[in-house]
Amino acid sequence: MVMDRMRRVGVWAFMGSMVGLAGCSMNLPPDFSSHPLVAEARRVGATRESVLAVDGAVLRARPTRTVAGSCVDYQIEHDQQRRPFYVAFDRQDQVISHGFLTCNEAEVAGYVRTGRPAQVAD
Repeated sequence: MVMDRMRRVGVWAFMGSMVGLAGCSMNLPPDFSSHPLVAEARRVGATRESVLAVDGAVLRARPTRTVAGSCVDYQIEHDQQRRPFYVAFDRQDQVISHGFLTCNEAEVAGYVRTGRPAQVAD
């Protein structure tokens, strides 16, 4: 009898909390894929020049360690949230890799390679 009553109280408490949560908005992460810099980096044939034309506010630029080329770090903002974004280029200034990491993180993870299609680290 006591267990039965406790079970009912627990069910009502759970249902009450669910009703309360129904009024709350879910805080979903912003969708950065529509950001102009991300769109340009993903474009087939994108180059260093075309990427910098979209957003020249580079945080850091440096030579890559794993391939002959360079890498630029950005801090992109969308819906008041920020994320790192890197774009790596080969020696002909073609985009070879890009994603939501820093250049250093991308190289350590093995995303920056030459002779392969651009890889996205999301």
